[in-house]
Amino acid sequence: GIPKTIVHFIGGTLFGSYPLQFYKPLLESIAEQSNSIIVATSIPVTLSSNPLNHFAITKEIATNFRNAYRNIIADEYGKSAANKMKIVGLGHSLGSRLHAILSTSEKCKKIGFEREGNIFVSFNNYNAVESVPGVKNLEEGIENTFYGESSDNIKGKNRQRSDAYYDEYEIGISDVVNAVSEGLQEQISSLKTVVTPDWDKKELEFQPTPTQLWDGLTMNYKVVNTLLVQFDKDYIDQSSKLARIIADSGSKEPNEMAQKDTNSTVVKDGMKNEDSKSAKELASNMEIFEPDVKFARLRGTHLTPVSYSDTFIVKAFKRAASIDQILSEAIQEEADYRPKSKSKRKIIKNQDSDNLAKSISKYITDVVQYDKSQH
Repeated sequence: GIPKTIVHFIGGTLFGSYPLQFYKPLLESIAEQSNSIIVATSIPVTLSSNPLNHFAITKEIATNFRNAYRNIIADEYGKSAANKMKIVGLGHSLGSRLHAILSTSEKCKKIGFEREGNIFVSFNNYNAVESVPGVKNLEEGIENTFYGESSDNIKGKNRQRSDAYYDEYEIGISDVVNAVSEGLQEQISSLKTVVTPDWDKKELEFQPTPTQLWDGLTMNYKVVNTLLVQFDKDYIDQSSKLARIIADSGSKEPNEMAQKDTNSTVVKDGMKNEDSKSAKELASNMEIFEPDVKFARLRGTHLTPVSYSDTFIVKAFKRAASIDQILSEAIQEEADYRPKSKSKRKIIKNQDSDNLAKSISKYITDVVQYDKSQH
């Protein structure tokens, strides 16, 4: 029959650049069990601009999703049928952060459409220094430059970019890791020329910053149905905090929102908005929002959603620290969690992945696809 939902998937750092390579079994299970179409948009490996600008990345991903919807889904099933399909955001790790930005930015929502629900798996919202070690080195270089010292240590060598856009089935895992690593390292080395730093704080940060995104979720997140998935051995997960923020965002009446500090900073399309409107004026235009937040805690680690060969952990760990500190911790966490027996590793991995697919699919069918008018 005609699919009932469109699941827009965004993966994590490194893995999200090659979703078919690393998430195919999970996504196929969800599509089959929930009668959904999966649109997996990849995270660009290299960008012509600042790789810390998550708003720009989200905007590009939203555009790619819109193109897939119009050119493939609407063409295949017809506009009328496509318009009846409910859209669900599904993100893993960094992908969850990008979905949060998409759902709090008016510009991105217009491009990538409003969502009937969001499913955040292993959500985290750390700052750039905690996530990307190269940013810390760059900060030190900027500080030296600020005081007139040499900045040769942050210029980096001119590398030839790896061609990261090739068929996922014709590349090796080590090639994927190398391509992503080189792409991100090249961007970090060139950040000094493409980013205007805050000279008072002498720091570079994700756009939006973690604080801006938390504020944006509090003020602007209006997706009614949200499922948060956390794993019992995922020690870098921030789903509990996200659950509290989303729940609190719907617990305030408009006049309560007016009591908020009028100097608070909100995110609007990836930029700080020291809004000239008073909190009272903002509150008067807000509708009462009642979010439905559900929480699933499953067995597994930060990398449970990802499919990989046994050799991947060894190869990726050698590169991960230079790509992303959070990814490095996740890979170490996965290595510690895995039994020594290869057969046991496979059984546990498959069981944990199956449980995740079933939980997500059940949420889609029982909550997102549920038609209240017929009950």
